Amino acid sequence: MRIGRDSLAWSERDVAVEGCPTPEQRRNRGSRAGATPVDVPRDGVRRRGPRLTEARFVALACPLNEATHHLFDAAAFEAMRGDAHLLNVARGAAVDEEALVEALDAGEISGAGLDVFEAEPLPEDSPLWDVDEVIVTPHRVGSDREYWRGVAAIVRGNVDRIREGGEMTNCVV
Repeated sequence: MRIGRDSLAWSERDVAVEGCPTPEQRRNRGSRAGATPVDVPRDGVRRRGPRLTEARFVALACPLNEATHHLFDAAAFEAMRGDAHLLNVARGAAVDEEALVEALDAGEISGAGLDVFEAEPLPEDSPLWDVDEVIVTPHRVGSDREYWRGVAAIVRGNVDRIREGGEMTNCVV
């Protein structure tokens, strides 16, 4: 749980919220991350609420399924601290984007960092572009050696295409 470990630089106490099946797995993941593990109940914000009111940074790194679709909705944002920030590196639909914009406009939370969205790429007319408290980054799973090998292959292929009078691939306009 690298997010938990890396976030220790931001605060004195971190709470890792994750849905692990056993208490032992929760303890092990928390100890590796340097954070206090907490189970995520899937039966509504009533039981999530107390943990949300404590966290300054809430990082989502969950799969998308029926239980996590719009996991963070208006009720979740209302339960969060006013100085809290939401970080979503999971799946876009884990966050109700309309509710997020409303929560930010109302000052229910202080900010959000998003690299995943319900519609990708993020549409030009999305209100998220206009919210100063939102940082939008490109979704990229990682930047390991395989990633850079892939980038090099694309660049090499594009150079060859240009030399042959062809069109480049993967252009961002």
